[in-house]
Amino acid sequence: MYLANAYKGIKIIIVGEIIGAIGTILFNIPAMLISLIGNGSGDLEIVDYAIIRLLFRFGEEFYYAVSIVNCIIVLIGAIIASKDEKKFKEAAIIVVISVISTLVPVFIDVQAEMVVTIVAGLFDLWPIIAVIQGCINVADKYEDYKMSDRGIFTLKLCLAIYTVAILTGLTFSFFAARSSLVLIGVIVVCISEVVEIAMYLIYINYLIKVKKMMKTQGLEKQQRFERLGQASKQLQEQ
Repeated sequence: MYLANAYKGIKIIIVGEIIGAIGTILFNIPAMLISLIGNGSGDLEIVDYAIIRLLFRFGEEFYYAVSIVNCIIVLIGAIIASKDEKKFKEAAIIVVISVISTLVPVFIDVQAEMVVTIVAGLFDLWPIIAVIQGCINVADKYEDYKMSDRGIFTLKLCLAIYTVAILTGLTFSFFAARSSLVLIGVIVVCISEVVEIAMYLIYINYLIKVKKMMKTQGLEKQQRFERLGQASKQLQEQ
């Protein structure tokens, strides 16, 4: 297949991103409920607070574990794909930084956690941008400019959606710090999580479409290159 390494790499990246999306859903929904219970009532016993905190901590550790698995799989896919398209090499480098940014919050105090979370979020977005750009370049090499244009649109949409997710996340932090407004904060963060999940679905959907495009057009493209190579060889022999 034409650009076989890019095809294999994108397939692996899709698997990693699906795992990442599932991990995000499984962590953020319980976290929102725990936040509502923990901040919405002052009548809970100390033991209840300890249980809530324990559950939340378990959720955090689960999220970090899934995030690391996601990063490793995406890293492997990006390295393989970079053999055919150099833009994936940039994604691989950024993924390594993203793994480090995922681990950092485990070793910091609560006061610095918000800043690190924002930075980590940006490092989560950066590999997505690089992967989409790599897919756009692959589409150009396949001369499928509609898919290339779709990638540009997907890139802009993901940037816009992620900006909204970050802003709503910061808004949640403001409301959550005030027990009387915690319900508003939870509603805001629900919107943030829905928006972020929508971004992942749009991103993954584009990767799947690129993979299908490569599969359907790859053989035809390879045969065309082989015919051109044979024609060039015949001309040289003459």
